[in-house]
Amino acid sequence: MITTRALFLTCAIGAVVSVSSCSISRELAERDPDNRPVVRELPWDGAETLIVGVPAEVHFVQAPGPGTVLVTGLRRSVRTFSAAGGVLDDATFLATKRR
Repeated sequence: MITTRALFLTCAIGAVVSVSSCSISRELAERDPDNRPVVRELPWDGAETLIVGVPAEVHFVQAPGPGTVLVTGLRRSVRTFSAAGGVLDDATFLATKRR
C-alpha cells in the first residue's frame, strides 16, 4: 500500500512539474523579443536564378530600380538570413544537419 501511494505521489508531482514547466516556457517565449515577427530588406545581387535554401513562400514583384529581397519572419531567423549569389538562406535553419 505504501508503494502505491509513493508511486501515485511521484506521478502527481511529475505532472505538476511538467505542466508548470510548459507554462513557464510558453510565457518566456511570448516575452522574448527574438520571437516577434519582423521584416528585413536585403539587397539583391542581380543573379538571374533563385535558389531558396529554406521552406519559404516566394512572391516575385517586377519593379524599377535595384532589386531587393524582403524577408519576413521571427527575428531570430530573419537576422541570420542572407541573399548572396542567387541563394536565399538562413544560417540557423537546420544548422546541425549542415555540419
